[in-house]
This record gives sequence, structure tokens and C-alpha cells, in this order.
Amino acid sequence: MMEVWLIVPLVFIGLLLLILFYVNYGRWRIDSHMLAKNFKSKLFLEKSWHQYAFIPNKFQKKCSTDTSAVYTQKLNGNISVKNTCRDKNGKLITVTGEAYLYTPSKLKVSFVPKILTNVDKFLQIFGDINLFTGDYYVLSTDNINYAMIGTANLDYLWILVIDPNYFNMEKNKSQYKALVAMAADYHYPVTDLLISS
Repeated sequence: MMEVWLIVPLVFIGLLLLILFYVNYGRWRIDSHMLAKNFKSKLFLEKSWHQYAFIPNKFQKKCSTDTSAVYTQKLNGNISVKNTCRDKNGKLITVTGEAYLYTPSKLKVSFVPKILTNVDKFLQIFGDINLFTGDYYVLSTDNINYAMIGTANLDYLWILVIDPNYFNMEKNKSQYKALVAMAADYHYPVTDLLISS
């Protein structure tokens, strides 16, 4: 008969594996062939990317207008992420985080203390596991005007632009429609997609 002291760790490990599976269950819906092959992180950095369209999410509940993100290269090689928006009263809301590229078009992004981000970096030894970071995939971009970013579980999608009026220009409207069609092909719920104000 197995000793109790052996059963407790085995049960703990089993529960941990179940939790990891549950947390990461939907993350295999985006295949590598769906990612932007032309993404150049250096061209993407040091610019203010404005949210043109997005699937509503719990992280942006308080945001009403002027949602943007700035990505800046850090000395340690990671990328600083600064998200800003204004609430319905015009008050500026700012959230900062950190990201790192783990393949050319996939970023791990975290808005928690660095120690927790490092836990996820360690867990990468055992597979593509996230407890404290989120996978953000560059699905399409020209690196200078627009980018479409999504998560593998299909819960989140953003279409970002440098010029907030880029897709309002007649010549670019078909490009926006093509991005939405691409997202629909990847099974994102594009009927939920909202144009930002």
C-alpha cells in the first residue's frame, strides 16, 4: 500500500497539471501558419499604436476613448508595454506591463510583478504554459500603418493603427474588411468587433 506521504504530492501534481491544462486549454487554436511572417519588432517599437477596433474585454471596461499602446525596447531585451485610454469622464488611465518575443510573431505579455513573469519563463521548459502571462499573436501587419493582434483562445482581438483615421480613408477601407475576414476565418467572433471612439 502506498504511503500517505507519497499520495499527497502525487495528488498535488495531478491537480497542478489539471489547472495548467484548464488555464491553457484553448491556446492551440492559432497555428503558426496564421501568424504574420513579415512582423519586424524593431519597426513596431517606439510608436503610439491606436486601437481602431477590438473585441470588448474585461481589461478595458473602464476605457471609453483614446485607447493606445506604446511598445519600447528595454535594456534587458524585453519590451515595455504602456497602454492608455480615457474613461467616460475624460480621465487618463495608464497600465504598464512587460513583454518578450518567444517566436518572431508571438509575444508573452504580463501586467503582474516581474517575479511572476519569471515563473512563466521557467515553465516554458515544460511547454507553452501561461499562469501569469498572456500570449499575444501578431496575425497581420505592415509594420508601419496597421497591426492585427489576437490571443490563441480567440477571446481577444485588436486592430491597431498609427494614424487613427487610417481605415477611414477610402483607399484603406477594403484592407480593414480583409483583416476582419481573416479574423473570421481564424474563428474570432468578429460580430463582437467594435470600432473604437
